[in-house]
Amino acid sequence: MNHSTRTARTKISESAFTLLELIIGIGLIGIVLTGVYKIASASIMLSDKVLTRQHDDMHMHSFMSVMKRNIEDIPGNAKIHMEPTPGRSEIAFEDYPLAFSWAGVAAGSKMICIVSGPDPALQGATKIEIRYLNQEEAEIYLDNGSLSEDMGMNIVLMSGLKSVTWDFFDQRDKEWKEDWSREDHPNDRPSMVYMEIAFLDDSEPIRSYYWVPTVEDPAAVARATQSGNSRANGRTSGSRGNDSRDRRGDSADGRGGRARGDSGRSDDGRRSSGGRGPARPPTSAGGKRPTGSSGLPGASSRGK
Repeated sequence: MNHSTRTARTKISESAFTLLELIIGIGLIGIVLTGVYKIASASIMLSDKVLTRQHDDMHMHSFMSVMKRNIEDIPGNAKIHMEPTPGRSEIAFEDYPLAFSWAGVAAGSKMICIVSGPDPALQGATKIEIRYLNQEEAEIYLDNGSLSEDMGMNIVLMSGLKSVTWDFFDQRDKEWKEDWSREDHPNDRPSMVYMEIAFLDDSEPIRSYYWVPTVEDPAAVARATQSGNSRANGRTSGSRGNDSRDRRGDSADGRGGRARGDSGRSDDGRRSSGGRGPARPPTSAGGKRPTGSSGLPGASSRGK
């Protein structure tokens, strides 16, 4: 009986795992699971970075499209000004009520400003926002020359930027200027606007140029058109009187010419036109056409 018990214990010990084998197996499983977790985490982080990058690119593309559309479509009677302000930039659009209009934003603001200044949410960062000013707020802004924090309704376009730089091209001086004040440019607009955006991660900055249409004030164009039409009408009425007198004289001469033409030929030996078309080019005494440079019949030939 002891022999059978010893034999059964031997078979059980041969078929079971030892403690060392269990520890090694658990360790291997842990290493495999750790590797799988790291790979899955890296894939998720990479996917998040790609989505964030795509979102930022789409946001920047939309921002550039909005800026291009509103700056390059400015009407002829609108004005652009940027007063020198320390630590921030304020580009004001006057008489441009449809600028930066979206759903939920009532169109018809007296003045709209693009403000680039410090971002309170992130220390050392810069943001770009739009301010909509009504008539009273626009008058206060013109008197003070700057915006207060609580003036106008604001919409943040971009945040978390390092810096925003604006420059304006003066067509008369052929040079770039950092500001476009009302005192220096009361009635004219820059022909081009340059914007540069730098980021906190020191990546490549974005540079963009916007052409400002040189369209005249519609009211001035209408006044010039009306005055030109009145002068043209005066000249037309005077020319009509002269034409009537000339026509009467031509008809008298035509009757006399036809009477003389019945005799056969004119004094220079050419047949009279009889009112059937322009006369032939005149000839010189030797029978040759005179030289000229007008390119009309009688002009000198290039083949000489």
